[in-house]
Amino acid sequence: MVVSKVLRFVALSAGLLVCMSPVANAAVLNVDQNDGGCSDVLGTPYCTIGAAVAAALAGDTVSVAPGTYVENVLISKNLALVSTGGKAVTTIEGVSSVGALGAVQIQGATTGVDVGGPGAGF
Repeated sequence: MVVSKVLRFVALSAGLLVCMSPVANAAVLNVDQNDGGCSDVLGTPYCTIGAAVAAALAGDTVSVAPGTYVENVLISKNLALVSTGGKAVTTIEGVSSVGALGAVQIQGATTGVDVGGPGAGF
């Protein structure tokens, strides 16, 4: 009987620890090509949107500072891509070439990609 109560207490305690464990929060990856310390390797902030998208995990947000980003961006995971300054000052200018459509492409089994938003568009 005592062993049964101890085991029940241990099981309940373990369940509470699992329930109380912190849930991983989505990250915000910043992109600012005008920041002299930007790095597509270190991401402090990233220099290109594509590098930040590649480093992002599903559910993360890629936050882009004002500027004109001349690159093609391929999104193949659920994430949010937003501009900190809005469409008047932030542009993604796609590079079109053979086999490339240019600008932003969303592919794969993505079901939750958000691009822009109120005041955060491109």
